[in-house]
Amino acid sequence: MQEEFENIASIEETSEKRVKSFSSFSSPTSAVSAEETRLLTEYIGQKNLFKVTSQDETRKKPLVLKQFFKTKRNQQVVVSSLVENDIAVTTEGKVATIGRDFVMLTDLQRRTWIPYTAIDSATIPFGYPTYSNTHQHFIYDNQLQQKLVLQFGETVAKKEVLVRQFF
Repeated sequence: MQEEFENIASIEETSEKRVKSFSSFSSPTSAVSAEETRLLTEYIGQKNLFKVTSQDETRKKPLVLKQFFKTKRNQQVVVSSLVENDIAVTTEGKVATIGRDFVMLTDLQRRTWIPYTAIDSATIPFGYPTYSNTHQHFIYDNQLQQKLVLQFGETVAKKEVLVRQFF
């Protein structure tokens, strides 16, 4: 019986050593930094969008509007739309939801669903900052997830914000 316990203990020690040796994340997605990879991915996406829209003009308007609104999620935009009898309506609000064929803008009092077919133009209002992505107003530590998974106690103890969040 004693031998069985010793065998189990040695197996557990070996598995702990194995886990420690494989404790890092998988290899990175590219040879460059995460920021450069994100920029390259956006560039490739834009090139693909322009190739698709140059082949099929009927898909151009909805695809370009959808891409524009995706880059402006949670940001202020101004949408000019045409309604019956060619009356122009201007709607201003934050982009809340982007659908396959519509966008939803919100302000403090209302939500407005606008189909892409009714949109004449969409722009950013004058005086509002343009962010390259929706989370630009946050400062991120690119390796925070990895640090939290591998060295939780040390990482949380170093940052007061994380201490308040987790404890």
